[in-house]
Amino acid sequence: MVVIDELDAKLHPKLLRYVIMLFKNPAVNKHGAQLLFTSHDMSTLKNTVFRRDEIWFASEDEQHQSKIYSLSDIRQTDNTRIKNTTAYDKQYLEGRYGADPYLSNMIGGEWG
Repeated sequence: MVVIDELDAKLHPKLLRYVIMLFKNPAVNKHGAQLLFTSHDMSTLKNTVFRRDEIWFASEDEQHQSKIYSLSDIRQTDNTRIKNTTAYDKQYLEGRYGADPYLSNMIGGEWG
């Protein structure tokens, strides 16, 4: 297992996707090594890169404690799962999954 914090910090988005796909390719990753990383790069938050159970979010609750949860655990208003054809990056930026920074709470003002 390889664990990297902010894997996207020094990599071009295309190179980041290439590294991820190396780990996902069984012909290259013959022993099934796992890549566990954090990222703020939305270009990899796609259904063509990850399954719902491979995407996890971290958020802070009212007691300032972190919690993590999987995209596969999130339910829509009708209690159905997020579809595997959904634009995960778009819905995340719309605030549908939580775990987003509330800039107005941190520094004031309106942020979209």
